[in-house]
Amino acid sequence: MSRIIWQHYPTLDSTQTAAIKFVETNSIDCPVLISTDMQTAGYGTQNRNWVSQPGNLFATFCIKQESCNFAQFKENMSEGDALTCARIMQVAAQQLTGVELNLKEPNDLMRGNKKCCGIMINKVEDLEHQTILCIGIGFNCSKSVSTTQETTFTKCDKTQLMFKWIDVFNQMVLE
Repeated sequence: MSRIIWQHYPTLDSTQTAAIKFVETNSIDCPVLISTDMQTAGYGTQNRNWVSQPGNLFATFCIKQESCNFAQFKENMSEGDALTCARIMQVAAQQLTGVELNLKEPNDLMRGNKKCCGIMINKVEDLEHQTILCIGIGFNCSKSVSTTQETTFTKCDKTQLMFKWIDVFNQMVLE
């Protein structure tokens, strides 16, 4: 991966919403990363609310589906692409922090029995009708959040974690 377009904002309603709008109004020739310091209307799978706390990681990584090879993981991971992306975050977080996180299907990372990361993927067509994967990542790297599910955090620098995830993604999935 030679080039990434990175757009960072102090506040967004949701990185996933911003990414989908960006993809639908552009031709995506290289990966795009949209991140924010704070989301006001973040959401996860099945439109569940994703509570945002300053200092945590909120990002969406957009890449052409045709450039990704998730097939190699399918036999070991029943839920597919989102769980594969969570596995990539598991590897990236361990490399960066030394902390072992556990996968919880279909798309979460747990520390003990508490959630610290969620991954979601939307498939969106760009202006050239290419299928783009919008991979949303919420990772509690500085604070736990208050939700109906117990949460925790794994202390690390959110920018270093995001780019470590992209590096591991590049090694494991890109063709």
